[in-house]
Amino acid sequence: DGKQHIAFETLQEHAAPGCTSDLLYQGALLGKSRSVYEGTIRAWPDAQK
Repeated sequence: DGKQHIAFETLQEHAAPGCTSDLLYQGALLGKSRSVYEGTIRAWPDAQK
């Protein structure tokens, strides 16, 4: 009906020094639909330089 709501939540963990990550988020909405994105990047203590 064009009024949907979708929520995306992601968690990326960096567990080693020098690691990297990429995230591609794509979506398509119709009418009055809504999308919410919440992302977290967690760097473990041993991964921090």
